[in-house]
Amino acid sequence: RLRFAKAEEMAAMLDQFINAANQEPGRPPAPLQPELDETGQIKADKPKFWVNMAEKSYHPENQWYKHSIVAKGMQRYLETQCNLFSPKAQLAALDEYTNQMLIAGKVMQEYIKATSSAKVVVVGSGAGVLPLMASEARASVAYSVEHYHYESQISRSVVARNKYTQMRAEFGARLQELTQEQLKSKVAGFASDIRHVNRDPRQLEYTDIPEKCNILVVNRPHYSLLGTGLMNIVQNAQRTFLTDDAKIVPCKVKVYAAGLQLNTTCPYLMRSFVETYSWSLNVQPIDLRTTPHKLLTKPFQIFEFVMNDRKSLEPVERRQFTVPVETTGILHGFVYYYETFLSETLSISNCALSRGGEQALYYINARPVQMDTELQVLVSHNKSRITFDTAHSPSISVMHEFCCPEWMRNMVNDTTRTEAYSQAIEHYCHTRSGEEVTVLSLCGSPGVIAMVAAQQMNVRKVYVTEKVQHLAANMREVVADNGLSEKITVINKEPRNLEFGWEEYQHQHYDLHERPDCIIFELFDCACVGEGVLYYSKFIRNAVNTPRKTPTLIPCGATIKGCLVQLRSTKIHGYDVGPSLNIYRWQPDMGVVDLKSTNFKQLSDEFEIFRYDFYQDGPDNLPHAEIAVPIIAEGIVSAIVVWFDLQMDAETTYSTSPFQDCNPHIKQGITYINELKVSPGARVPLIAVNKGADIVFSIDENALRGSPFVTILPLPRLDPAWREHAQKTEELTKSLQSRMQVASEFKAITQAALKMAIQPTNFGLDPQIATKFCNAFFTSVQ
Repeated sequence: RLRFAKAEEMAAMLDQFINAANQEPGRPPAPLQPELDETGQIKADKPKFWVNMAEKSYHPENQWYKHSIVAKGMQRYLETQCNLFSPKAQLAALDEYTNQMLIAGKVMQEYIKATSSAKVVVVGSGAGVLPLMASEARASVAYSVEHYHYESQISRSVVARNKYTQMRAEFGARLQELTQEQLKSKVAGFASDIRHVNRDPRQLEYTDIPEKCNILVVNRPHYSLLGTGLMNIVQNAQRTFLTDDAKIVPCKVKVYAAGLQLNTTCPYLMRSFVETYSWSLNVQPIDLRTTPHKLLTKPFQIFEFVMNDRKSLEPVERRQFTVPVETTGILHGFVYYYETFLSETLSISNCALSRGGEQALYYINARPVQMDTELQVLVSHNKSRITFDTAHSPSISVMHEFCCPEWMRNMVNDTTRTEAYSQAIEHYCHTRSGEEVTVLSLCGSPGVIAMVAAQQMNVRKVYVTEKVQHLAANMREVVADNGLSEKITVINKEPRNLEFGWEEYQHQHYDLHERPDCIIFELFDCACVGEGVLYYSKFIRNAVNTPRKTPTLIPCGATIKGCLVQLRSTKIHGYDVGPSLNIYRWQPDMGVVDLKSTNFKQLSDEFEIFRYDFYQDGPDNLPHAEIAVPIIAEGIVSAIVVWFDLQMDAETTYSTSPFQDCNPHIKQGITYINELKVSPGARVPLIAVNKGADIVFSIDENALRGSPFVTILPLPRLDPAWREHAQKTEELTKSLQSRMQVASEFKAITQAALKMAIQPTNFGLDPQIATKFCNAFFTSVQ
């Protein structure tokens, strides 16, 4: 509840939102001022999600959207976020799907060579590579269609750069005789067979592509198949600009599904955790190669979409399949994958065995199934998403209000982490054999490590903190399921808000009335310190330690390590894409990277950056490091990658290094720097500053000048227009957050965001952006 002394304060806040919105070309319309009661109070309602909401049709043609200024404003705000995110989305797609894109490009080239006066439309240019391949095959014209501005800008830049390279090879020294204007005109003429269209491909009109085309290539890969608008794109193209006998790539898609039970590798009963948080607003990606699961049915075909058969592309309201149950278990949802036919004889698949990308997971209300019975599966699609349900089976849960972060699911399945904590706890308890001890675990959701401690013979009591209310409540359920409620007390507080009363204050209410003998730190980020471990260690020293008693800390310290890497785009199919893509890798803060999954080159050995002793170090004595990093290979230094080793005790460590066989749930941190061309013999002067919960890196470029082994590349590190756009959008976000403090506006915004996240394709939104934005309302502290 919020109080406003005057209605003018409310108007001023909304004006702030409008002013920020006016800085964006796609700004929301002026918002409605909510009504207040006599006291200026409005009660906010938290959004709720029922699985059957996914079967409803949410579309801009609905009345709730047409008559809602807030909904229209929310769509435009999310469109801005999608536009900003689009370069990184394209980088991720190229990392995962380049080979598939090039196969599609080869099929397109064969069609072009077999077609007289081939006119091609490419939706999703692959950073300009596909239209260049069409030009290479001598297409009469190739239209490069991109939805978002920055994607289109990348395509234009790559095409212009490579066309200029081709022209220079053809005309040679004669180009030097031209003026700048003549050269620009020459390049434009040389690239005239490629035309760029920056528009939502579902809404292309004759004015965008003013001629009939005979080849359509849709290159918008997505685990969900329909999440990027494949069906609507093809149907709109057939209505608008394709000839009746046009070739379409892909020409056909077959979709298969199987019933799935999600498992954990955790040695405890985690059913309450799994079933409470096994849901999503939209179809979720899943990699069956790495996600613990059990298939309850054999795969069965659910759809076959033939692009030139318009009837097969129409929505299916409900199709029923009788599927034998192969194994007894809990049905959490259906995983589906697809086989894409690029031609009648050539297909690729994203099934788990093909390594062709992630699969899609659709959650249903969890329900038990029995082996040797039959499951009635109901499957639908509305051209933008595929939905599943089952008939005549009792549901375990219906309504969802909360979700947990994805990293927490992965943490539960990180067996290396659990084993490291277990070994350190067991070793500690062994050293205190014959004594009863008390353990305090900080930030302990979902309770795995607390249960490890509670099962030690001489552990009398375990206290575990969790600041998020719904996570704390779920942890209590997990603890109860494992019969440990008597030994484990869950405290719903931020660790630094704990109240200690000790033994002499037993008659008063405090969180703890006894001094813990062992304290466990559980929450770490990619750079180790980002979740506040240094602040927690200081708090423990001040609040718990005494001259006679210092609790044992697990882990007791950490070492931050790193290396210099080359991580940049260069060429695809012989085309230079690097300068146009690399400027969008940059980000202002340290990011997260799974280095194993990238095409990187290691340019230095690993080196130590910081070493922390949690018994002594804290935010008041932050280290500063200057390291001369030796270069071991020739290349271009584009980033610093960091990880850490946790010293669990004197004998046990847990590492997030990318150079180990196991796959920790915490990935590495990455900071992009101004690029340096280096060769062996160089020493790069790295400066690292710890700011408490952040580590900031820089290079002393002055020390490099004159070095025969290092060249500072003059290439731009980022797109300044993109950064300015991002800064303005951040201002808009802050104003939007202020507006959501008004309860009625909060409800209007969350309801609009919820519907757009359920069916983002219908609103022209990237599914990842729409879902991420709405999920924030379900991970709140309430």
